[in-house]
Amino acid sequence: MSVQEFDRIHYAGARDSATEGRLRFAAQGLGWKSSAGEIVTVKADDLKRATWLRSARQYQLRLYLKDGTVMKFANFARDRHDELRDALRTHYHLPLEHTELSLKGWNWGSTELQPSQIVFRVAQKPLFELPYSEIANVNSGKNEVTLECVTGDLPRGVREDQLVECRLHVPGMAPSENEDGVDVEGEGENDGAATQSAAEFLCEAIKAKAEVGVDKGDHLVAFKELPFLTPRGRYNVDMFPEFLRLRGKSYDYKVNYGTITKLFLLPKPDDLHSYFVIGLDPPLRQGQTRYPFLVLQFVREEEMSVDVNLDDPAVAQRFEGRLMRAYDGLTWEVVSNIFHGLTNKKITVPPKDITMPSTGLAAIKCSLKANEGHLYLLEKSVLFVPKPPTLVAHADIAHVTFSRVALAGASSRTIDMVVTLRSGGDVPLSNIGREEHAPLEEYLRAKKIRVKNELAEETRLPAYLGDLDDDDEDDDDEDGGTRTRGARSKAAPASAGGADDDDDESPDEDFVAESDSDVEEEFNSDYSSEGSDNDEEEAASSKRKRGSEGKSAPAKKRAKGAEGKAAKAPKSDEYIDDSDDE
Repeated sequence: MSVQEFDRIHYAGARDSATEGRLRFAAQGLGWKSSAGEIVTVKADDLKRATWLRSARQYQLRLYLKDGTVMKFANFARDRHDELRDALRTHYHLPLEHTELSLKGWNWGSTELQPSQIVFRVAQKPLFELPYSEIANVNSGKNEVTLECVTGDLPRGVREDQLVECRLHVPGMAPSENEDGVDVEGEGENDGAATQSAAEFLCEAIKAKAEVGVDKGDHLVAFKELPFLTPRGRYNVDMFPEFLRLRGKSYDYKVNYGTITKLFLLPKPDDLHSYFVIGLDPPLRQGQTRYPFLVLQFVREEEMSVDVNLDDPAVAQRFEGRLMRAYDGLTWEVVSNIFHGLTNKKITVPPKDITMPSTGLAAIKCSLKANEGHLYLLEKSVLFVPKPPTLVAHADIAHVTFSRVALAGASSRTIDMVVTLRSGGDVPLSNIGREEHAPLEEYLRAKKIRVKNELAEETRLPAYLGDLDDDDEDDDDEDGGTRTRGARSKAAPASAGGADDDDDESPDEDFVAESDSDVEEEFNSDYSSEGSDNDEEEAASSKRKRGSEGKSAPAKKRAKGAEGKAAKAPKSDEYIDDSDDE
């Protein structure tokens, strides 16, 4: 019996989905070999069913095995359908079934939980499938089920879309069964207590199929209600050989140890608590929110004792030297030591040779935007906790800029610090005590980080505050040409009384001479134009026609400098005195 081959075929389960390979059919079974040398084989006796359907890469051959596994081979040309059908019939006596996909564009339908995947159907036709192996977490809310998918780093140079989350709206109620397996729906008063929402029912079914919920007896160690600041709440933590699970009231998370990149143990400056920070890559997802760090806060003097299940010889041999069978001590020490043993990651602590004046530790109290917290100065990075946890490596810092707080009252006590990143962003930190500036700058310079200072000298009071000064001296501004408002107010009585001014400006004799006439004409109620001779009219006319100085116009006299205002003030006072006498 001849062997048939198909070139440039993609296998969905390959390490690199973009790699092409050769698919070969023979009497003993079939095999696929990629250009990189990866080999996949299937025995003829394991084949159960074969289907042909349209896919993103032309057409796809889907093989269903007797153990429930589904294998997908894509990139078949349309005109090779008959050739593939004859090969399956000749070698394995399998018919090639044709599967039609739903193309209606509807977003509602039904779900079918198959042994290896979830199938979403619209009008009895499959819309898309989601293998259980790609489901990381399943959570249920009010009439909603959230499926979080496994995501990983793509090879360098490969840019592909990845499904990270799928949300299903599942309205209504689903009946539950009692201990005898009998449907309890319709039992009168107990209906409400005996049923659960359809969303919760589907969530539990998917968890069982996808093995997201693992039996409690399989865990190595379990912690009850550990206090988390990020994500906020108390979670039960079940730790297994390969991963851990966080079980909360509303959400459950599965965290593979391979995604844990860093561990930090940080004493809080209040001498009462300690932070334990777990760095994740990729981060946990909760809707649109990402959690790249898990932050726990322990009471420093709290104690606990736990037993580690190392009965399995293989597990005991794997973690030999990193895990003990029992732990008894302070809670933060026990939890951090177990995390270190399971993840084999170094725990970073603040250096002891760095102390800040306010805390006595390698930490300063500050604010990141509107959130208060502490900035820890580590050997190779700086870390802000608790919310939002922000880690900046020294190698990623372009420079650090110190500046003053804008408010005048706080500028003498606090400073601001902006960490500018090489990527172009920045981390603004504020409300740092001024006494922290010198040791903080010394730390940055020791780490060879460029520092810029915008700390100005103590500023003088603004002009509007200087007007309230009761000093009797007449102070000029820096240019020496303009007096303060207080000096002008004190110059007015001196001009009114005829006292000599010590001002540098020359007196305006013309202004004094004409002010008597103009003010008399404008303000004196006893003034009458009758009986005035022609000489006086001619004199007044000549005064109005004077040059660019415009000294005869009352409006221009009001626009003069300090002397003009001082000279005019007594005339106004005389006018008020005259009206009072009348």
